[in-house]
Amino acid sequence: MKTGKRFFIQVIATFIILFVPVFSFAKNYADANWRVYEIKSQLLEQGLYDSANNAFMDLFNTYDYRFAEGISLVTENIFCNLHKTWQKDSISIDFYFRRFARSYSADNLLNFFCKCADSSTIKKLQSQVIIYDSIFYTSVDTVLMNFVSRMHERDQKPRMENDYENMLIADSLNLIELEKLLQQYGTFPGVRKLGVSGMNEMKILIHHESEQILDKWYDVLMQLIIDGEFAPILIADIIDHAIFMNGYPINNKWATKYVKYGTAEFKGICEPVKNIEQTNRWRREIGLPPLEYDIKKRGVKYDEAEYRKYVQIIE
Repeated sequence: MKTGKRFFIQVIATFIILFVPVFSFAKNYADANWRVYEIKSQLLEQGLYDSANNAFMDLFNTYDYRFAEGISLVTENIFCNLHKTWQKDSISIDFYFRRFARSYSADNLLNFFCKCADSSTIKKLQSQVIIYDSIFYTSVDTVLMNFVSRMHERDQKPRMENDYENMLIADSLNLIELEKLLQQYGTFPGVRKLGVSGMNEMKILIHHESEQILDKWYDVLMQLIIDGEFAPILIADIIDHAIFMNGYPINNKWATKYVKYGTAEFKGICEPVKNIEQTNRWRREIGLPPLEYDIKKRGVKYDEAEYRKYVQIIE
């Protein structure tokens, strides 16, 4: 970004930030994510679109909610289900977009969340890019974002080139940096410092350090959900992946324990959990919907017997 534009954004932000509410971070954000599931399953899927919009308004007034699923549902409901335009409901649209802008740049807001919006609404939102970007750049730590992006680039380059030796080197170097970040912040930076894109990059970096996750970092990762710094699906996927990767080959067949949350699949089959009822309790604790609901939405099957044809499960 050019210096003049950035300066203008920072000046404008001193005024705009007054209109951004101050939230209490003592709340359990797993409850906010569970509320998104309730709105989706009990209101949106039942065609109760106005009630859903009211529920989302309450959610975004109560929590500093920043995650993609809820934001996607909000905008889809406004622009696709309710057919609202800027002329008809500028207050609601601007209410949401000012909150979304804390974790998404203006380009991402317009590219990702304007499905079904009419041309006049798009034009009006485009005219407010400077406002939304000012909110974004005063909400995140751009220096830290760039640092995490460089770590992510180092992580991805050898993987894209199938360079196993340099992949191990990259993971070792990134582990050192992750430990430094953990020491500096007492946790891993999440969506408030990095925005959603940076949070997703950080997730990938953590995801590739399987040996650290289940013991050394486990409590830190769970707290990130409670604090609203990471979407629960990201942490659940990190943990399930670590369980799978901490297995070992037996008779030329990968052997691993049951996963905890059932977030991933292998050959179109959901990786099995030991007890679905217990898994659903764990999923509820971090704000994820029941596994049966999730499997249906993902379009995968749950068949432990077929899964065992490919992967041995260690009891």
